[in-house]
Parts: sequence; C-alpha cells; structure tokens
Amino acid sequence: MDVTSDEEVKAVYEQIQKDLTQNGEQLWAVVNNAGILTLGPLDWGTVDTYKLIFEVNTFGMVRVSRTFLPLIRQSKGRIVNLVSMAGRLTPENLGIYSMSKHAAISFSDGLRRETRKWGIKVSTIEPTAYKTPMAGPDYFTRELEKQWNESSDDVKQLYGQAYYEHFKQRKDRLTVAKTGKNIYEVIDKIIDAIRSPNPQIRYVAVPGKAYNKIAIFLAQLMPLEIYDSIFAHKSTREPKPSGLQRLSLDFWVTAKMSLTKIFSLKCFITQYILAFLGLYLAVNVSCCFGGLVSWVGRMFVVSALAWGLTKKIRKRLNKEFLTSFVVSALAWGLTKKIRKRLNKEFLTSYKRAVLVTGCDSGFGNALALKLNEHGFRVYATVLDTESEGAKKLISGQRFEGKTKVVRMDVTSDEEVKAVYEQIQKDLTQNGEQLWAVVNNAGIITLGPLDWGTVDTYKRIFEVNTFGMVRVSRTFLPLIRQSKG
Repeated sequence: MDVTSDEEVKAVYEQIQKDLTQNGEQLWAVVNNAGILTLGPLDWGTVDTYKLIFEVNTFGMVRVSRTFLPLIRQSKGRIVNLVSMAGRLTPENLGIYSMSKHAAISFSDGLRRETRKWGIKVSTIEPTAYKTPMAGPDYFTRELEKQWNESSDDVKQLYGQAYYEHFKQRKDRLTVAKTGKNIYEVIDKIIDAIRSPNPQIRYVAVPGKAYNKIAIFLAQLMPLEIYDSIFAHKSTREPKPSGLQRLSLDFWVTAKMSLTKIFSLKCFITQYILAFLGLYLAVNVSCCFGGLVSWVGRMFVVSALAWGLTKKIRKRLNKEFLTSFVVSALAWGLTKKIRKRLNKEFLTSYKRAVLVTGCDSGFGNALALKLNEHGFRVYATVLDTESEGAKKLISGQRFEGKTKVVRMDVTSDEEVKAVYEQIQKDLTQNGEQLWAVVNNAGIITLGPLDWGTVDTYKRIFEVNTFGMVRVSRTFLPLIRQSKG
C-alpha cells in the first residue's frame, strides 16, 4: 500500500473490511509508521522535495487515518502515530523533516480531541534517533546528494563544494555514533499504546543514559534564545560556507556566545535543574499557605525557602559555580534589555524595504500601512490589485510613492520569481536593500478532521506552508545581502 495513493489506501480498506466481516473480528488499532526523511539546509533542493516529504509523512498519515476511521469507531480502538522528537525540537539541517512531523503532531492532537467522544484513543510515539535503515549512512548520503544536485547554481556557489563534502562526512559519523541501537525501546512503547487500558498521549523514546533524557526534557522548556545559542556554538566548529562573510556581532549575541563557550552543557543543565526545582518548591509551598496567611506571610515563606536553598547550595557547591550562575542570569537579563533598547532607538527605515505578503485585508493590510508611516519602502502583495484592500494601501499612504502594490500568488513559482526580479531591479535603481520579508499570506478552513477531502489539507498547506517556504527561499539572497 502506497500511503500517497487514494486508490490504493481505499482498496486495502475494502479488503480488510471484507476479511474482518468474514472472520467476525474488529480492527482495533491503526499504526501510522510510514515515513521518509531528507536532510540539508532549507535552501537546498527544490520546493518539490518539501511536498514529497509532506505527502508521505503528513498527508499519508491523514489519508490512512481518515480512511480507516469508520472501522476504528466500531471497535472504539486506537490510532497510534509514529512522529518524532524532531517535530517538537527542530535540529539544524533537518528542517523539512521536522516541519512534516510537527504537522503530524498537530494532526494527532486534533484527532485525539475530536474522536474522544467516540471512545477512540490517539497516541503519538516520539523517538529521537534510532538505528534503522532510514537513519543509516547510505540513506543519508543518498538523500544529501539528491538535495545538493537539485540545488540551484547560485546556492552551490554560495556554500561551496568543500562545505558539502565536510557536511557529508560529518553526517556519516553522526549516524554511526549518535543513534540508539535498541529499536525495541520504541517497539515496546507502540505495543503499550495498543494494549494498555489507559495509553499515554505521548510516548517519548530517548536512547542512552538518563543524561540524554534530561537534556531532551530541558530542551523543551528552555527559552528559544538559549536553545539557538547552544546550536550556534556547536556550528562554530564547522567550516563556513564559501559565500559567508564574517559578521560583526552585536553585543548581546557576543555575550551569549561567550557564556556558552565558558560554561559547559552539563554545568548549564545543572544550573537549570537547581533553578527550576527551587522555584517550583517555593511557589507550591507558598500556595499551600495561600488561604491561611497574608501576602506578606507568603513572601516571608518564599524568602526563607529561597535563603535556605541558596545557603545549602553554597555549602555543597564551590563559590565559582554559584558565581557563574549569578553572572549568567544577570548577563542574560542585561543583554536582553540592551538588545531591546538598541533595536528601538537605532534601527531606521533609511534605504530599507520590506516585502509583505497577503495584504488584501487583515494583518497584512494594516502592517503595510504602518510600515509606510515608519518610512519604509513597502512592497505589498495582493491577489487582486483592484480590490478595496489594494486601493486602501495606495490612498492611505503617509509617504506618497513608498508603497507599491503588486499581484503575487504565493502558490505560483512563476509569479513569486517575477516579483523577485521586479523588486531586485527596483532596489538596485533606488540604492536600497530588502530588509525584511513578512510571510503573512494564509487561508483557513474549519470543521472536524474527517470532513471534506485530503485535497482540502493540501490546499491549506500549499498556501500556509509551501507558500511561506517558496517566498522565503526565493527572497533569501536579498535578505543575505542586507543581513536583515
């Protein structure tokens, strides 16, 4: 059965339905395990690669679940969806795969809530990397070569052959060193989701020692700035793409990268655990006394607990460790304020242009007018240049001639490319740079997940997801030039 084919899925459904009727049995569970993977930077390959990954990992899951839902309703059974921890934590160079798994997680959440009234239980299995053929070096190398060969000449020149060769070698090492060997850790969780009277909503499978499990847990809680900084620090050990110029980092980026280098990951996780447990204990104990003592009393309890906790920490840990924790916290808060102040006071609209998609109405229309008030040159894309929204953009300008309304359908490669060439020409003539791209274009539908057809899913994704991908990839060269 090819999960991307409506006809094959329907034929298998009819065959299974016939067999179950003859044997007097019921379909108790559907396990959506089919999936494929690709890797590489998000601007490698083509948009068709995104569509292929989604066709299997997301729409395939949707197609199978919707088709077999009548049989699962009869048995009040289970739907078990194999997703991935990459759907919650997006690793570098696995963006396309992570996008498809994130969508699969969202589908599973919606399906679980909608089918609960039928007595159906939906669970997700979320493993990290395990040693399967799809996580092997041969598969990775083949997919990486495919992505690189399908990339445009401009992208190949930007990254360079040396970067590609190093990337391929590094991925070979990772597949051998960092994948879990015992795949039955995952299989056992699937069996539990099928057989348990009360299955879990999420089953997370992490190979290796307890340290790995703690790291994954904390990674889901930590601020995205810190999570990104850790990966940025790791990427400093890799060769730079040939087209990448060394940037002069602003203060807050420099400070955070320095802190990441000074303090190891284990030290950071220990600090995070201590801070989390201390705050959790203080808040919960104070809440227990909420009905008995006044606000001042609760503050006294929290202060006493915090003092006792820090006193014990000081005894058990050396002063340097505690000092590093305090310095980290202060530096984080200070650099965050500095960044806000710098962005607020020094960022001007001089010789800067902004592209906003979906300006026919709503957020896009209001944003384009506001950006014009701030003095930016605005390229506002609409589906109909004669619509009321388009006319409002022209008549509502504070700075005449700085807003240009252009037609662009984000689902069309040709239209997006034509607008790119037009904007590139205008910017060159005006001596300006494209500072920002705002992907605002989107559509919505509503109703239970088993209403309509799979084509409705595809139409929504074509605009809201692939449209965003198409526009971002197309205009990325101009954004690279402006470092916007």
